Amino acid sequence: MGELQLDSLVQQLQAGFLPLCDRCETLLTLRPPFQQLREKGYTIVATTPHKDAYTPQDLPLDKPIALFFGAEKHGISEELSKEADYFVKIPMHGFTESYNVSVSAAILLSALRTRMIHEKIPFILSPEAQINLKIDWCEKILNGGTALAEKYRLEFKKDF
Repeated sequence: MGELQLDSLVQQLQAGFLPLCDRCETLLTLRPPFQQLREKGYTIVATTPHKDAYTPQDLPLDKPIALFFGAEKHGISEELSKEADYFVKIPMHGFTESYNVSVSAAILLSALRTRMIHEKIPFILSPEAQINLKIDWCEKILNGGTALAEKYRLEFKKDF
């Protein structure tokens, strides 16, 4: 794998996130695009159990956020620590120091979604945006995806 170590690659790939709402975008890069995210109006939020940080209940949600999760063994990178606008932690009790990244993502995304619903912060994709996202996914992931995407775009275009 050359100069890139597997842990470093995994950590950097974890900077990508899934488009769950109209305030999110798909990003998967080997180097987190902090500047591009800020130019698009995102706040950089890093998860960490080791800093004085917001909780999911008091994290500012006045602007779209880009959540970054650290690797399980090493946590967040030095670069991410310097670039983050905010830090968020998941409250833990007992001897637990941290959760694995998939558990952390599930807990945090669930808590933020619940909060956004209660606070009436708009975040649901429109039906048209949902269809476009599914078509884009098909195009990138499936064998023959380009042909399928063209077919579905023509089919759904008449509905919107």
